[in-house]
Parts: sequence; C-alpha cells; structure tokens
Amino acid sequence: MVDIIKGKVWKFGDEINTDLMVPSHALALSDTEMVKHCFSANRPGWVDLVKKGDIIVGGKNFGIGSSRPGANVLKSLGIACLLAESINGLF
Repeated sequence: MVDIIKGKVWKFGDEINTDLMVPSHALALSDTEMVKHCFSANRPGWVDLVKKGDIIVGGKNFGIGSSRPGANVLKSLGIACLLAESINGLF
C-alpha cells in the first residue's frame, strides 16, 4: 500500500526562522490564537489560505532560531509534510 499526500505546495526559502512562524507578540496567546499569527510578518493572510494536507517545501536550515513552538503551529494548521534541504536541530 502506498500513501499519497495531496495538497497545495507552499515554497519557502533558506533560513526560515521560528520567529516568523511564531512572532513574539503571539507567544502569550492560547495555542488556538497563536496559530492565527503564523508567518504574519512575511506572508500576511497565509493562515487563511493554507489548508489541512498542504505541504511546505523549504530551503537550507528551515526552522533556525529559538525553540519557539513553530513545528506545533504548523502541525495545528494541518501541514501534512515538510520537505527541506536541511532542518535546524532546534526545530
């Protein structure tokens, strides 16, 4: 049996920082509210476009920065797959 992932692909570049995924002003919010601010600094309105099952393709060192809960936010948004040239160890 082969699992197939279908979804829109969202392309991101190199060095995508966790500060972009979870801006500092969103850290004090509930998990439900925090998700609404994901990538708001560099892709305003992205959370309204992304759908469960979508895919992120990143470049080098995806998830660089602090250990903010970026991975949890992406999971909460329903991202099915993250494919990157490399992923930062803290992420």
